[in-house]
Amino acid sequence: MNADEALRLAASLEERRIDALVQGDWAEIERLYSDDLTYVHSIGLRETKEQHLTLLRSGALVYHRISIQLDSAVASAATVWATGSTTSELTGGGTTRQLTSFVSVLWQNDDARWRLRAFQATAAVTANPITIEESEIA
Repeated sequence: MNADEALRLAASLEERRIDALVQGDWAEIERLYSDDLTYVHSIGLRETKEQHLTLLRSGALVYHRISIQLDSAVASAATVWATGSTTSELTGGGTTRQLTSFVSVLWQNDDARWRLRAFQATAAVTANPITIEESEIA
């Protein structure tokens, strides 16, 4: 699979995942997530598949809208790894907020079925970034 095909596959899989998250289709999310999932939120919270599903089902975290732009992807016979950015509107802790994050996703083909194996989000700097000069990096 070349890079363009990998990017299209990752985008298609992410579209399914995002649709299920926004619609609250937890059965579809359960099918899409690997049993060995590691899910890391932009705030640094790390969860297993069961922990993430419990959070979603509880209503403590509700996704209202998510848009994703994948920039690059690479694939092997059984995996596709992609990176990009997301903009989300969600409610967590009783507060609705807009988030922009950089994401890395790893999809794994298990028994002819693609499942999300790893998700990592990092909050994007939106105001007052810390500037680090190249000369400061040892």
